[in-house]
Amino acid sequence: MVSFFSSLNCILFKSVIFIFHTQKKYHMGLSMMMAVVVHSQYRGVFLLETM
Repeated sequence: MVSFFSSLNCILFKSVIFIFHTQKKYHMGLSMMMAVVVHSQYRGVFLLETM
């Protein structure tokens, strides 16, 4: 379960970096996506700790 979360976060992070390098005009969307990724990551950690 933890390895699945880490690999998913790695893929999301790489795609965010790729979008940032190719489309710099979407900076607001990028920051919003990063906020969503961080929020879901914290929520996943919280769910793992409560189980």
